[in-house]
Amino acid sequence: MEEKEKKERRKKSKNGNGKSSEKKKLLTADHAAVVESEGTKKIILSAAEHAAVLQADLEEKRRKSLLRHKTHVQSSCEFLGEQLIGEGEEGVGHKLIANGWVHDNSKFHGIEWLYLYDDIKEINPEMFKLAILQHTQNNPHHPEYWNGIANMPRVYLAEFVCDIHARASEFGTDVRDWIKSSAAKKFDFTVQSKVYKDVKYFLDLLLATPF
Repeated sequence: MEEKEKKERRKKSKNGNGKSSEKKKLLTADHAAVVESEGTKKIILSAAEHAAVLQADLEEKRRKSLLRHKTHVQSSCEFLGEQLIGEGEEGVGHKLIANGWVHDNSKFHGIEWLYLYDDIKEINPEMFKLAILQHTQNNPHHPEYWNGIANMPRVYLAEFVCDIHARASEFGTDVRDWIKSSAAKKFDFTVQSKVYKDVKYFLDLLLATPF
């Protein structure tokens, strides 16, 4: 009887180590789980490692989006700057081209890098608002920096136009419609104002067809 029990225990032990059986380690926050099934091993990331991978993917997505936007704005600043130089505004055009190279550089750092993204808006709206405030109060191509669009120096108004032109191209919207329907209300100017005429002038130079 005792010999029979020993054989049964040896049999169970053998089955437990066989290739057909599946052996798992519990997933923990600090160690990767190992799953062995039919002679193959798969490494499953730990919770901490999985979070790190997701964060890296998110940061790569944000970096590419930011670089794409900066490239669009830089291209627009260069084109509009050359147009303005051709129209006799050499100082404004030269400065605008230079501004295009450093546009939105603050977004690579601090609170702006961490929270100034649409995917944060629903998760942490308060930090998103603070990041926007940080950005607009420290970047002179935003009307908020000057306490109103009517106070913006000409070169920064031109950069503002390049910025919204780039955003429109990225989101597939019509910048001319946005100026008339949204920007005028948001920044408190009318189609009869000098601001509108200056914005229209810059866009006419920047776009293929006037509006």
